[in-house]
Amino acid sequence: MEKKHETYIKENFIDVIYCLVDAYKRNREVPDKDNIKDLRPINGAYSGYFLNKVQFEDPRDGKKHNDKWKRTNIDDEEDRLRVIRKMNKLIQDYNKFVKKHEDELGLDRIEEWKYYPRSEFPEWSLALYLSYPTIRDRGDEILPHRVIDNRFFYQKATLIPRDEFILRFNKTIYDWMMDMIGDNLNEQHLLHNPILEFQNWFMKNGIILNEEPSLFDGYKTDEDTGISELEILKNTDIAKTKKIKELIHQVKLGKEPYRARIDKMIEEGSLETWIDKNCRKKNKKMNWAEMGRQLGCDPQTAKRVIKETGLTYLFDDSKNTYLE
Repeated sequence: MEKKHETYIKENFIDVIYCLVDAYKRNREVPDKDNIKDLRPINGAYSGYFLNKVQFEDPRDGKKHNDKWKRTNIDDEEDRLRVIRKMNKLIQDYNKFVKKHEDELGLDRIEEWKYYPRSEFPEWSLALYLSYPTIRDRGDEILPHRVIDNRFFYQKATLIPRDEFILRFNKTIYDWMMDMIGDNLNEQHLLHNPILEFQNWFMKNGIILNEEPSLFDGYKTDEDTGISELEILKNTDIAKTKKIKELIHQVKLGKEPYRARIDKMIEEGSLETWIDKNCRKKNKKMNWAEMGRQLGCDPQTAKRVIKETGLTYLFDDSKNTYLE
C-alpha cells in the first residue's frame, strides 16, 4: 500500500480526480474538494489536441509566435512535445516579465497594470466523457466533458486501444477510491456514492469488477497494428464518437436546437470558420451577443455551450490559442 501511495502522489492522481469533478471551475488555486462526491466513470477518451498547432501573441509587442508539430493519422509525440515546450518557454519568459511589472507597480497601483500572466499549453492533454449518474436523476444534464493534463494517463492511452483504456481507467480510479477509504466507508463518506457509481458502471457493462485489470497491470501491444485505437482516431473523428452522436441525438429532439447546430458544425469541421466569420469583434475577441443572436439564444447560453465543447482555443481572448 505504501508503494501505491507513493505512485498516486508521483503521478498526481488527486489533480486528475479534481479535474474529473470540475473542482477547479471557480478557482484553480483553491479546488472545491467536496465535488469529489460527484466522481463518476468515463465513457469516452480522445486526445486533447484538436489541432496540431499552437500560438502565443506577446502582449508587449503584439508579435505572434506560431508553430505546429508533425501529424499524419497520429501525432508525432516527440515533435509535439518539442513544439509545446518551445512555446511554453516563450510564455514563461513573458510571465517573468509580468511578475516584475506587477512587483514594480505594487498593489497600490494595480489600475496601472498593463500586462497579465498567460497560461502554458498542457503537455499531456487527454479529453474524457463522463458517464451519466445512476443513483440520482440526471435531469437535463448534458453529457459532461473533462480535460486532464497527466503524463501517466496520456501515455497509457497511446499504448492501449480505446475501449480497453476506458475499462482500465475506470478500474484504476475505483482502486484509488478503495485505497483511500480503507475500512471507513459509510453513507456520509464523500466516496460512498462514487463507489456505487463505478460498481454500477461495471455491472451494466457485464464486467466482473474485481477481475478487470487496471492501468498498473501489464498490457501487450497488438503486434499487427503497433498503435492504439486512440492514436488512430486522434483529432480526426472526435465528432463521430458514440457519445457525441448520443449528444446530437438528444438535442435534435428539440431540447436545445442551438446546441444541435454547434455539434453539427463540430461534426462537419466548420465551427472555427463560422465563428471567425460571424462572431468576432474587430479586435478578434468573441462577440457573444452576436453568436447568441445567430444561434437563437441569449449570450450567456451561447458562451456556456461553446465552453462546454472543450475547444478552448476558440474563445481564449488572451490570444494564447491554437489558432494561427
